[in-house]
Amino acid sequence: MSNESDFTLHAWIDESIHAAAGYIVAATIAAPAACEAHRDAVRAAAPSSRRRMHWREEEGKDRLRIAEALGQLDVAHTIVIASPIDPRKPERARRKCLELLFLELEDLGVTQAWLETRTDALNRRDLFLVDALRGTGTLTGALHVDFGDPNVEPMLWIPDAIAGAFGAARRGNPVWRDALAVTIDVIEINL
Repeated sequence: MSNESDFTLHAWIDESIHAAAGYIVAATIAAPAACEAHRDAVRAAAPSSRRRMHWREEEGKDRLRIAEALGQLDVAHTIVIASPIDPRKPERARRKCLELLFLELEDLGVTQAWLETRTDALNRRDLFLVDALRGTGTLTGALHVDFGDPNVEPMLWIPDAIAGAFGAARRGNPVWRDALAVTIDVIEINL
């Protein structure tokens, strides 16, 4: 007999901001029971010279190796892109992306989401958005949102790389997105 945790889904969320590509928020969705193997695979793909993998710091050959490794994981990805972005108002683009992403995650049955932590003030803004969405009934409350530290949680490295590879593709370099060899659900917002 299977238990309820066999059907639980969690999500890890990170963003990438590029004037030419837009504000990209990526979510990696996985069953928590499988995550230890995913963490091991991501650690193995990351350059060993640093404490954590961070897409913008990786060299092209490392990015290719990372993308190929991520393509082997049994995870799903959803990306929300807001464009064009006003460089003076990136938080507006973030809110629009997160609102749609949270709705999508809740519809998919995700019960726990972790955003990459930012400053305390910016984290409070994100939680205010979640509370506002619950207050209007847009979110039911089935999705819980917390923050994770990418220095501790390798699952946050995955959406970082997905957002980075997808941003590069939108700027004309699809090699890393293509190396992922996975289907990515994309939702676009025109700002």
